[in-house]
Amino acid sequence: MNKLEFIKFIKSNIKGNVARIGGTVNQYIDYDLCKVVDFNLADGGYGQATAINRNIINRIIYKLKGVRKELLYLRYGEKIPRPFRMVIHDFHLEPPVKYQNKFDCVISSNVIEHSPNPIKLLLNLSKLLNENGWIFHAIPSAKHCYDKYRNISNVEHMIEDYKNDTDLNDQTHIKDYYNSAVLKDGYQKGFHEIYPVTYPYIHQHTFDLKNVNDLFSSIFQDVNVYLDQTEEWNDIFVIYKNKIRDEFSYDSNENY
Repeated sequence: MNKLEFIKFIKSNIKGNVARIGGTVNQYIDYDLCKVVDFNLADGGYGQATAINRNIINRIIYKLKGVRKELLYLRYGEKIPRPFRMVIHDFHLEPPVKYQNKFDCVISSNVIEHSPNPIKLLLNLSKLLNENGWIFHAIPSAKHCYDKYRNISNVEHMIEDYKNDTDLNDQTHIKDYYNSAVLKDGYQKGFHEIYPVTYPYIHQHTFDLKNVNDLFSSIFQDVNVYLDQTEEWNDIFVIYKNKIRDEFSYDSNENY
């Protein structure tokens, strides 16, 4: 489908009770049709990170940014993620029972690439949804961001991460990321003067249209993938129904 058809498809399906992790993806979501619960990770990752540098100036700046975003939320509603009063949870763990099967949709933006175990993360996110729910992800295109010097992550490697129950302490991709984002590209050099080169502040895996389609289609049914390139962003968008393939059977420690 073309871009207009893809946007229409997303807006017709992403509505109702929505769990949101990461950014808003305002250009694709009609928030007038959504009641949003903003989730964050227990370690403060994915866009709401508290500076590791604890000096008083940085802490004041962080709080002022939070107040500003809260004021924007009060003005614009759910088009703005709330900086405070978020539900704190690490989605590499199974969601608490009170959140399972609760939502009509899940939105994640710039989240999956940070995960050392993407398949486990995706399966845990699916547990938030009711049987007919939809999931929408925005994932940066590696060749159009500071990952451009890296190889695209192999789907078989991500399957091995899942089989091995790779956890958040995994160090596998740190050197590769550092050589690309910090040394060669330089874009993240200033960022990493404050935030450590480790989870959740690095891209563990890299994505393009092919491996996104291959990965998601190996797990879920009715997967739709689109690369949106503008002057402001180059993101891969994927939307699918919360229906795991009958043949999905990677060996792991988890029983899905």
